[in-house]
Amino acid sequence: MNVEYFINASASLSQHIRTDIKLSFYLYGHLNDIETIDGKGKVHPRGAIIHQLQVGLRYKLLLQLSDYVYQRNPSERRIVKLLGFAESNLESIPWKTVPSRSSLKEQRAKLDAVAAQIEKMQYVRNKFFAHVDHEYVIDPDASLCNALPSIDDLCALLNVLASILIFIDRNLGRRREIGYDAWCDIECRQFAAELLHVHR
Repeated sequence: MNVEYFINASASLSQHIRTDIKLSFYLYGHLNDIETIDGKGKVHPRGAIIHQLQVGLRYKLLLQLSDYVYQRNPSERRIVKLLGFAESNLESIPWKTVPSRSSLKEQRAKLDAVAAQIEKMQYVRNKFFAHVDHEYVIDPDASLCNALPSIDDLCALLNVLASILIFIDRNLGRRREIGYDAWCDIECRQFAAELLHVHR
C-alpha cells in the first residue's frame, strides 16, 4: 500500500458504506415496520416476499461487512490495514488535519468493542459460505437462518466502520459530497408505503 492507494481505498470504502450498505439497512428497517399479519389475523398479500427480502438483505450485509473485517490474520483486515498504514505513514499522508497517534489507537479500540460481533460473523461466513458445513442440511437448528447475526449486531458493526471511515475522511479534509442518509430513508419509506398500498 502507498499513499495514493490509501487515499483512494479509504474514499471507496467510505462511499460504499454511505450508499449501498446503508441503503440495505434502511430497506430492512422499513420492511420490518410492515405488519405482515394484522390484528385480525389477516396475512399481508406480500408477506412471504417481504420476509424473503429481509433474509436476503441480512445475507448481503453479512457478506459485505465481513469483507471489511475478515482475514485469518487480523492485521490483514481491510479496515485494520488502513489504520495501520495511517499510523506508520503519519507524516507522508497529505492530511488537512494531522490525527494524533492516540486518536488512531482510539479507532482501533472501536473495533475491539465489536469483537464479539466480528467473531460471530466470521464463524457464519466460514461455516456456511466459504467452507460449507453440511450439518445444517439434516439439523434444522443449525440452519443459516438461525445462525445469522442479528440485524442489531450487523448495525453495531456498520456504525463502527462508518465512524472510522468518517474519521479518516475528516482528517483528510474530504467533503462528503451528498447526504445519502436522507435519500436512502425516503426511497425505502416510499417502497414500503407502496407495499402497504397493495395491502389496502
